[in-house]
Amino acid sequence: MDTKIERIPKIPPGLRDAAQRGVLIPFVGAGASRLAGSPGWKEFADRLLQQLVGAGRLTYAEVELLRHLTPRVKLSLAQSLAKQFEHLIDYSKLLHTDDQTKKEMGDRLHRALLSLGTTFVTTNYDEWLDKMKAPEPPIVDTVSAQPQIPNGPTQMNAVCRKYDFVVNMFQPNTVIHLHGCMKDLDSMVLTMADYMHHYANDRDGDENQVLTFLKNLFGMRSVLFVGYGLEEYEILEQIIMQARRASETGRVEDRHYLLQGFFSHESKLVEHLSNYYRHDCGVVLLPFLRDEKDREQIVDVLEAFAEQIPASSPMVLQDLNDMENLL
Repeated sequence: MDTKIERIPKIPPGLRDAAQRGVLIPFVGAGASRLAGSPGWKEFADRLLQQLVGAGRLTYAEVELLRHLTPRVKLSLAQSLAKQFEHLIDYSKLLHTDDQTKKEMGDRLHRALLSLGTTFVTTNYDEWLDKMKAPEPPIVDTVSAQPQIPNGPTQMNAVCRKYDFVVNMFQPNTVIHLHGCMKDLDSMVLTMADYMHHYANDRDGDENQVLTFLKNLFGMRSVLFVGYGLEEYEILEQIIMQARRASETGRVEDRHYLLQGFFSHESKLVEHLSNYYRHDCGVVLLPFLRDEKDREQIVDVLEAFAEQIPASSPMVLQDLNDMENLL
């Protein structure tokens, strides 16, 4: 039987519960930033090469020769050339837009995200989330079960270095940049070598703080993927491992969720992907309809979710459990 795709998907009980207990972490991918005017992976690599052309470090003929290479190889070559010629890359110009319409769309999207969680994880380098002013989430009174009045807006804390991931993973008003960020250029994971080192297996050597962070994230929190397709094997591996551990202990429950857009004629695809994500990855697919607004529909979805399940601060008991599990 075909799966009906709604404009605004129904909120699963597990997702609602995670938000209300303050244990939901939005995981933001490139799809969210593209709606705000930032480039996709391929466009980002091409823009970087064009910046080197403008600086006189590459010719148009050389860029044409590189045209068929993968984005990551292009980025590796561009980084090598920039280092060779001591050229300072203007990442802010590469990653952000002057298009006011795109900026407004980005503001809507990221404001909605800030209502759904207090800690965020992103693979994006841009500063969209970093520059948002986060309202303090309402703290639920355990006696009356009524939310208290929140405080004023708070500056977000951008965490870019992998050695700071674990200690900050449960801190409120925090954005953890899994692949580094612009405020700390040395932290940015761009080249093939960067990527391999970042996710290097730690079984035979020192602990890899990135893998430890991902293990704790997917084992101790509920994650809502936004603008992210689960294509990166290293991240998907950690989700699957945690799902298998839960299955072995008999504690199978819906904990992680993926927002993804589809057209109405793709209902059979949604059915197959839902089965794949749930049974193979331990992730619940939340499909939304793209027929009217295409990918921008996700902004309406997030705003509806933010209104229905605004984030709360974790209870004291949850904080104690977190401390115990991290020790």
